[in-house]
Amino acid sequence: MAGYKITKEVEVRPGQFYREYAGSSLDSKPAHTDERTGNLAAEADTGDVYMFLEGSPGTWNKICALGGDGT
Repeated sequence: MAGYKITKEVEVRPGQFYREYAGSSLDSKPAHTDERTGNLAAEADTGDVYMFLEGSPGTWNKICALGGDGT
């Protein structure tokens, strides 16, 4: 698998980044040590969108489905 790619990255504070990712449902969600609550990951093949929630451990939670069918 090619893995998730960063499609948008904005430094919101020194050393803290808001990121948006795109990838396949077959790939693992990004696991950078500096992920922040609110970062988004979209699955290009399913249309599912996930938002990161900081914690111990942090988790990617599905927030919506855009209706993609992989075609």
